[in-house]
Order: sequence, then structure tokens, then C-alpha cells
Amino acid sequence: MQGSPFSPRLATPAARGIMGAMEGEERERRCPACGAGLPADRVGERCPACARAPGGPPPIPFDAPRLAGFFPALWQTWRDSLFSPNTFFRRIPSAETAAWPLTYAALFTLVGMLAFVAQQPLLRGILAVLPLPVRLRGEFLQLTPEAEVLLVVLSPLLGLSLAVAAAAVLHGLLALVTGARPEFRVTLRAVCYAFGTLVLLLVPLAGPALNLVAWLALWSIGLARAHAAALWQGAFAVLLPAVAGCGLTIALWLFVVAALLRGTPR
Repeated sequence: MQGSPFSPRLATPAARGIMGAMEGEERERRCPACGAGLPADRVGERCPACARAPGGPPPIPFDAPRLAGFFPALWQTWRDSLFSPNTFFRRIPSAETAAWPLTYAALFTLVGMLAFVAQQPLLRGILAVLPLPVRLRGEFLQLTPEAEVLLVVLSPLLGLSLAVAAAAVLHGLLALVTGARPEFRVTLRAVCYAFGTLVLLLVPLAGPALNLVAWLALWSIGLARAHAAALWQGAFAVLLPAVAGCGLTIALWLFVVAALLRGTPR
């Protein structure tokens, strides 16, 4: 109505002030990240839809994949974690959920295992043309069809187990250098969202080496940024068990070689 006191042009200053306050209250009751409505008794708390904390960084897409859609959220999370890790992993503490990060780790473990199994024919072809001594040493990399199926079926469970075990070890090592927050979930979420490097196993032959380097680097960056720690602290937590594992492997290999040489007739 032309003479209505609530017309934007004719409203008195007092009426405009009331309208502005009502609009501001309505905006406060909606999440600034996803736009979901917030119950009146939960204003100032985490959003129940995307788990964003008030005033916190934007949520990670795969923390609430129903908002953008499962596959768009999966793609955005994978892209941001690999190509913008410094920004991405600072958003790790923005939510409390661990279910979707664990799902992310299980999915990419399945992708990596499928890539490894798919390259078995290529590996067999390469070994077939190599000299016999080299061929015999490489036989342990070849899988039977039954083993391939079993690994693919169990790969999500293996990924979940690896994520939890790695997070426990890394969290303890971070605590040694005072780089860990009290929340174990922050470490677990950072570890899970670094599983995206397993797509590098799709690269023939060089995939495992590329994945190992990328995984260690992403874990180092991710833990440091998620815990607001120095980069050397994240690298210490990641590289210490890696170096120790390599040392044990080399020691075991030398022990086996020495045992074989002792058993060789002269």
C-alpha cells in the first residue's frame, strides 16, 4: 500500500529500525556457511547441518556431503586437500564429525587397491621378460585371483584400521614435541583427509613411490596446519616412524641375506 508505514520509502526511522532488527535476527538464525535454519535455542552453537562453529572457517565439503551432493563434495574435498593443503587442513578443527572422514579414507583405500590389482597383468608381463633371478625376486608382488578379490573386498576395512592406527601413533608423537591439541579427532580427521594421495597408485609402475612421497608430505603439512603447529613438528611425527620402519626393513633384509649366505655350500 502506498501509505503503509512499512513501505521502505515511507517508513519512519523507528519503523525502519524495527525492520532492520527483525532482519538481523533472522540472519542470525541461519548458518552463514550452508544457510540452514538454526533453532532459537541453538543460536551461537555449531550448525546441526554442516557442523560449522560460530565464526569458524567454512566447513569441509565432505563433512556434510548432503549439502552439495556426495560426488561434488568428494571432488571438492579431494581437490582442496591435494592442491591447497595449507588452507584446507586449517579447516580440519571446524567440525567434530569423524564418520565422513573415515568414509573418505575407506573410499580412497578401495580406489588404491583397485588400481594395484588392475596393474597385476602389466606387472606379470614385465616380470616375464626379465632374467630369472630378477623374476624370482619379484614374484612376491604377484597376486593370485583369489588374493586380488580378497584384498579388494577387505580394502575399506584395511583403510579404516590404518587411519585409526596411524592417527594414534602420530598424535602421540606430536604430543612429544607439544604440537598436538587435546582433541584426538583433529589428528584423525587430518590423517583421513590425506588418503586422497592413493589415486597416484593409478600411475603405472611409479604409482607406489609417488604415493609414498605425496602421502608423507601431505600428512606432515596436514598435521601441522590442523594443530596450528610448526611444520617441523608435523614432519617429525610423520618421518620418525617412516625412517624407523625403513631401518627395520633394511635390517631384516640384511639378516635374511646373511642367513642365506651362511646356508650356501662353498
